[in-house]
Amino acid sequence: MDEPISSRWVGFAWGMIALTIALFLSGGAVSSIYRPQRSSVSEVFRPAIEGGIWHWIAAFHYWGSAILLFASIVSIVWLFLAGFRTRARKFWIPALLFCFVCFLMQVTGNSLPLDQHDVRSVNVEVTVASQAPIVKKKMAEFLRQGTSYSDSTTQLWYGMSIALAVVLALVWVWHFQLLRTKTGAKIDLLDRILGAIVLVIPICLAFILPRASGALYSDVDASSLAAGPSWYTLPLHCLLGLFASL
Repeated sequence: MDEPISSRWVGFAWGMIALTIALFLSGGAVSSIYRPQRSSVSEVFRPAIEGGIWHWIAAFHYWGSAILLFASIVSIVWLFLAGFRTRARKFWIPALLFCFVCFLMQVTGNSLPLDQHDVRSVNVEVTVASQAPIVKKKMAEFLRQGTSYSDSTTQLWYGMSIALAVVLALVWVWHFQLLRTKTGAKIDLLDRILGAIVLVIPICLAFILPRASGALYSDVDASSLAAGPSWYTLPLHCLLGLFASL
């Protein structure tokens, strides 16, 4: 029997769809004042986001991207717990792709404000990635565009973020079409409230806990490994850390 998928999950997924639209808008707004060079970030971008509407938009984008990644993980777990019903199986591939692209966008976008810790984290992540079989140091040199972090690194990672945003938009369209036509679920008020919560949380966090910019990275930070991994890269660090023993 083609059993309808949970309406609670559908409401939650619609909330993710709405949050993604909001992030496209906030990301586009932030990109209008961002240029991937240290001088421009120091003189234009960072002063702009220190106060006023830009401060809130940057904070919303920061928290919203984190919440979207977390929500996409919850969505996958929810689908798994729902079982492998016919309808649920139709959502596995787009849900996994959605989560994976959100993760990559979080990794590539995290360093763009050029905070000291974020740039050091990139060096750690690239160094760990260099331990992967086959690719080794060639991948590290490509991701850093040299032997240390520079404007070329920022330009590459910014370009990757833009490319990933295009991929996410395509996955979003796929997900949207499935939600609109293939769930077989009847949405009630509680489902709508659940979806609204996904969008409301980052809005509230942007007001309550605005992201504070750290110190701009220096030439010393460009090659420093003195930074712990961020929360969303911990699984990747654990996985790639195993490569060193192969």
